[in-house]
Amino acid sequence: MDNNRIQTYIVSLLFCVFCLSLYGQNIKKHYVLKIQEKGNLYHFLPVSLFEDTDGEKLSYDLTYTTWNDSIVMNFSYIKTEPLLIDSIEYIAGNISLEGSVEKLYVEPTAKKWMHRYSLRGKADDFFQLYNSGTTPEILIYSKGIAHRYPANKTNWRKYAPIGQKIFKMIRL
Repeated sequence: MDNNRIQTYIVSLLFCVFCLSLYGQNIKKHYVLKIQEKGNLYHFLPVSLFEDTDGEKLSYDLTYTTWNDSIVMNFSYIKTEPLLIDSIEYIAGNISLEGSVEKLYVEPTAKKWMHRYSLRGKADDFFQLYNSGTTPEILIYSKGIAHRYPANKTNWRKYAPIGQKIFKMIRL
């Protein structure tokens, strides 16, 4: 009789683990890990979670390096005219990450202009943005004028837990 109980317990436990894995988020398709001499490099694949009032999307990817505990955010957006920017501000609730940017390129497409910039920051600052519990927005500043890109709430609710999980994995 004890063997039957143990077998039932093991089967129940395996069933629970199986069910939990069905509802768990598969984060592997959202990042790439490269082991290098200095340490690990984690690259978060590009996401398009933000868009302006004209429906133009802002997409970004993150690269975290363990050897200097920093993150580089490369971001792209399209505008009808070229727009050279001074800085960017990523706001999530009471948390704000801001800084000057490095222009990677600005080039014409068929009818508009593609912009690609880079922002460097401390890893902890980026980690906090995903833990704020609010829907963030990104402000791009050009000649003192802010261009607003709020996050799509539905897309953010889906992606934020994935980003949190990747950051937790990195910290472990």
